[in-house]
Amino acid sequence: MKNKFHQYYRPTPEEFESIWNEGCFVFDANVLLNLYTYSEETTEEILTFFDSLNGRVWLPYQAAEEYHRNRCKIISNESIRYSQPAKTLRTVLDELGARAKHPFIAAELFERFRGIVEEMERALSSGKTSHRRLIQEDQIRDRLTELFDGAVGEPFSTDILETIYAEGASRYSSKIPPGYCDDDKPEPGRYGDLARIIQSFGI
Repeated sequence: MKNKFHQYYRPTPEEFESIWNEGCFVFDANVLLNLYTYSEETTEEILTFFDSLNGRVWLPYQAAEEYHRNRCKIISNESIRYSQPAKTLRTVLDELGARAKHPFIAAELFERFRGIVEEMERALSSGKTSHRRLIQEDQIRDRLTELFDGAVGEPFSTDILETIYAEGASRYSSKIPPGYCDDDKPEPGRYGDLARIIQSFGI
């Protein structure tokens, strides 16, 4: 029975070892785009892990296209996120610095806090500038380009895409995975996950 319902069974230790040592890792666009949302240290650790896979990687054409299409938007959105903490810190500093109103704190403690806020503001400003620079000088994309050299699927023909969209409409109406949770997205983007799975594994 297990061979027909393997998805309900936890792999054995030997199977896990085989998966990690021999399996091919297929990536979704979000895995690549999320690299722009982590700290530099975390991103480097993930990229180093990718490198350790020794060529056992694959990227569906749909995933690669979505990565390139959304890369600049993700970088820009993450750059903007540096601004809000700086505004919050400045608001707190200004409130504590209003000496005529509560709450009151000792002048010495306030000056120490001011120094910390100003240091953090400089760090956030530097981080924002550095992050936006990725649009022109993107070391992450350079690493990914090398990693997936020769390991990206070919685009589907128009006829195959039309078949996928038709099948997707039928599957989604019956809530048959993969991808039916994207049913609220506009067409044909809602069928992106389905197209990636078909290209990677077939269904």
